This record gives sequence, structure tokens and C-alpha cells, in this order.
Amino acid sequence: MLPRITGEAVVAMEPDVKFLDSGKTMVRLRVACKTRKKDGDRWTDGESSFFNIVVWAPFSDNFIEMGVQKGETVVFAGTISERQYEKDGEKRSSYSINIGGAEDHVSVSTRWPRKDSASMTGAQEKLKSAKAALNEGFNDDPPF
Repeated sequence: MLPRITGEAVVAMEPDVKFLDSGKTMVRLRVACKTRKKDGDRWTDGESSFFNIVVWAPFSDNFIEMGVQKGETVVFAGTISERQYEKDGEKRSSYSINIGGAEDHVSVSTRWPRKDSASMTGAQEKLKSAKAALNEGFNDDPPF
């Protein structure tokens, strides 16, 4: 069983939407967590850690419809997976947080105000276009 992780992080890049051959969507996120240190009476920012999050269907469509943008804070729970690869003759590892299981979740944090999302994000436009393409030519009228 893969280890689970729960956290809160800031979206560091605009979400990347992928449409799979199956018609389902997935969303890739890059998020950042920053540590805080107390220096006397003041708090100062410490090091940042970056993580990749992969959101799978059915969570991905709902996530896209929320219109999450770079700079917003998300809360999540998912499983950690490791991918090993070789680069320049050196073995390396990459870790991702996968969200798609029954116990997983991802949503916008209500702790902080949201960015102005009056216009549709690129991800929302892609989802709308993909759904329209899937439904193109589909007619649910009875055949009589």
C-alpha cells in the first residue's frame, strides 16, 4: 500500500489539463509549501518545497470546474508514488501525489480569499471544448 499524504499548498503553475483516449481528464499541478521560522518576535519565510500532484477522474473534472489558478491555495489528500529514472547516467527519483481514490480529495482552501475568477480559465475552456466534441453528433431524441 502506498503512503498517504494530506496537506495544504499554493499552486505554483497553472494547472495542466490532459485529455486521455478514454475520454477522461487528468490534471497536473505543481504546488509549493513554505516553512515559517520564528526569529525573535517575527515570523520569516523558510525554504520552499515543490510537489507534483496528479488529479484523476472523477476529481479532475470537478477540479477544473472550480477554476483553480496559479497562486491559489489548495488542500489535498492522496497517495505518494515514486518514479525512478536515469538522467546523464545518474539514477534519480521523482515523487507525485496521486488523487483519484475513494479516500482522496482536492479542493480550494477557504482559509484565503480566491483570486478573481470571473473569466473562464484555460483549463475550463479546454474541458468545455472536450465535452462539446464528445457530444458532437450525439442526439438523444427518440428515433421516431
